Amino acid sequence: LIGLLRRCEEDRRRRATTGTGEMVERFEIMCPDPKTRAFYEGVFAAHPEQKVPLALETVEAVMVHKPIEHAHRIATPIMWISAEADILVAPEQTHRIYERCASQVKALVRLPGVDHFDVYGGETFETVMRHAGEWFGKNLGGQ
Repeated sequence: LIGLLRRCEEDRRRRATTGTGEMVERFEIMCPDPKTRAFYEGVFAAHPEQKVPLALETVEAVMVHKPIEHAHRIATPIMWISAEADILVAPEQTHRIYERCASQVKALVRLPGVDHFDVYGGETFETVMRHAGEWFGKNLGGQ
């Protein structure tokens, strides 16, 4: 991590002096667990055009971004899907944002035993689509 932070600092200086930052491969700035790596490798095998370099400054942006600080500004209808076994987005974060959201029309769907990538396929995907369809029909159907 320290090496990555040093690279970010060097990149920040380079951007300030030259206007150009370093581009890196996704896994240089992301320490994926085996399931995450397998997911992305599958995506890249099926869709090679998706394998694009990321700006190293992405690391800084992710580190300073705190969605919870903006939750009170969300006033539009919104629905969260919480994969309760997610190790990439802590379910507790999703629950706290839901609680702080200002919207009067909001929903939180908790999916026990489901991890981050399960929602993109199979039975879990079907479950998510059913919940989303019902919620959109009920809350946004006339809009």
